[in-house]
Amino acid sequence: MNLKQRLAIPCQAVWSVRGGAEARRLTRDFSFADGSRRVYHYHLRKTAGTSLNAAFWALGDADDEAVHRALRADRQHRVVAGGKVFVSHNRYLIRQGHYFFANSHFAWPEIPLPPQTCTVTIFRDPVARLVSHYKMLVHLLQTDTAGPVLRKREGGWVRGGLSGFLRVAPRAHLMRQLTMFSPRFDIHEAIDRVMACSHVMMTETFDQDLERLGTSLGLALRAQRRRVTPIDVEVTQVERDDARELLEPEYKLIEAARAHPSRNGQPERQSGSQTECARVETHAEAGHAVV
Repeated sequence: MNLKQRLAIPCQAVWSVRGGAEARRLTRDFSFADGSRRVYHYHLRKTAGTSLNAAFWALGDADDEAVHRALRADRQHRVVAGGKVFVSHNRYLIRQGHYFFANSHFAWPEIPLPPQTCTVTIFRDPVARLVSHYKMLVHLLQTDTAGPVLRKREGGWVRGGLSGFLRVAPRAHLMRQLTMFSPRFDIHEAIDRVMACSHVMMTETFDQDLERLGTSLGLALRAQRRRVTPIDVEVTQVERDDARELLEPEYKLIEAARAHPSRNGQPERQSGSQTECARVETHAEAGHAVV
């Protein structure tokens, strides 16, 4: 965590006083069917992550987009809907744990979670995810719907086509499925942390995985299709081959993720406990090679 992030925490703590008592009251005695007390989503871009968020938001309000808009508008990025507390992209509140469902794009080391947290993430074929990200940026820029932050940070990545995107975009963004779980690109560390998650889903089997997750939690989760890019962009086979070569470490991670216990009918684990975190960090400190 950098200095800017550390300085932001006290400010968030002040804002969290407003409504904090209600959040604690609503979550104090709550638990899911699997015994967990909250769900946290490690949200990877262009993997159907917003669709997963929407499935949970819809449990608070049939208009899941209304919950999303309220989360974006609220200074704390916390709302109560249908008696359920939702949080998004607030490190302080996510660490506190007083919520029904939370999500963020923050990397694994940035968000220490409290015990009895059900953690979930979604992976996608790395090349397909990368092409989808590229298409999204092209669409947003062509339709002039990219926000100022996104336009400034990522707008220049797509000027040279997909080949230029592969050259210009930071490696940490291109391989975000890996760096979400290991910012230092350590494949062994990433695999350990993925295996410590309660549930691993795949974009390609989203509906089945969502049903499995809902059964485990005792929730009627229904697929809500969101953020589908409505354009097609020509990508050559050479560009796909270049992307495949670049993303080889992510394919190793995906192969391991497909063997996650939650995908093979085995009991899910609750993440965020000190014991589980200690096991993962001990493995990471053992000196595995960085990919």
